[in-house]
Amino acid sequence: VVIGANADETGQDVPLTFSDAQYQAFLTTTFQTPAVRAAVADLYSAANFGSSRKAYVALTSDLKFICPSGTIARTLVAAQSEPVFRYFFTEIPDSPTGPVYGAFHGLELLFVFGALDVRGYTPTSAERALSLAMQRYWGSFAATGAPAATGSPAWTPFDAAIDSHLVLDSVSLRMAEGVNTARCAFWAQFGL
Repeated sequence: VVIGANADETGQDVPLTFSDAQYQAFLTTTFQTPAVRAAVADLYSAANFGSSRKAYVALTSDLKFICPSGTIARTLVAAQSEPVFRYFFTEIPDSPTGPVYGAFHGLELLFVFGALDVRGYTPTSAERALSLAMQRYWGSFAATGAPAATGSPAWTPFDAAIDSHLVLDSVSLRMAEGVNTARCAFWAQFGL
C-alpha cells in the first residue's frame, strides 16, 4: 500500500479573503468545549502560521488528511504482512499562486502522471525531476510491489515507531521521520 498526504491539502479550498473573524467563528462553532477550543486555538494560532487563513488550512489539512493517513498506515502495518509506504508531498509550485495555495489536494497527481504543463504553466527543471522520480516510484510499485526510482533515495517501508515517510519535494527528496507529530498526537487523544 502507498498512502500519504499533501502538506496543504485544503489550501485551494479556503477563500483568500478568509479572515480572523471567520477563523474565530469556526473555532467557536466547531469546538464547543472551552478547554478543547483553547488548545486548538493555541496549536493552530495565526501567530504560529502567519495568518488565520494559513492556520485554518493547517488545522483542516491535519484533521481531514494528514493525521488520518498516519493512523491508516499504522493500522495497516499492524493488520497485514504486506509493506506500507508512506509519503508526505510538500512541493509548492514555482508560480505566483504557489505560495498562496501550497501543496494542495490532488497536486501530487500532476507529478505522478507527468502533467505539469497545465494552464500555461512551465515547470522548473527541479519540478520535472521530482515528477520523473515520482513516476518511477509509482511505476515500480505497480510492477513489483516496492517503490524504487533509480538515482533517487530508497523509499523504505513505513515504520510506525518512527512514522517514517518519503518527503516528496524538489528541493529535498528524502526519507524522514514524523509528519506533524505533535499536532497529530493532539488529535489522537480524540481518536482521530
